[in-house]
Amino acid sequence: MSGLYPVVLNIDDSSGLRPGLRVEVQGRTDNFAKQTVVIPLSAYRVVNTSQGAVFVVDINSGIVSQQQVELGNITDAGIEVIKGLNIGDLIVAKGQATLRDGDRVIPIGVGVSRFNE
Repeated sequence: MSGLYPVVLNIDDSSGLRPGLRVEVQGRTDNFAKQTVVIPLSAYRVVNTSQGAVFVVDINSGIVSQQQVELGNITDAGIEVIKGLNIGDLIVAKGQATLRDGDRVIPIGVGVSRFNE
């Protein structure tokens, strides 16, 4: 076994690279991945290139409040949130355009669901 694995990378400046060139890339540990908050792409509004806004739901009252978040990479699971949310926060996944701070919502499900489920 060679210890080599195929990967796909997004490199900001690839001008010095060419096919077959060997590179070293620092990976994330499993511990980092477990602590990263990832939200659906439909759950945020763009503020600028690295920031977005989500509506966080107060679990007890159902009242929403807009929260600024720092965004990371887009992954197969959604988009990473670097700052502004904690694991376990309840957020609005769809319909942000019609919401305002202080609106009350009723969660119809927690987690990922598909249309018409």
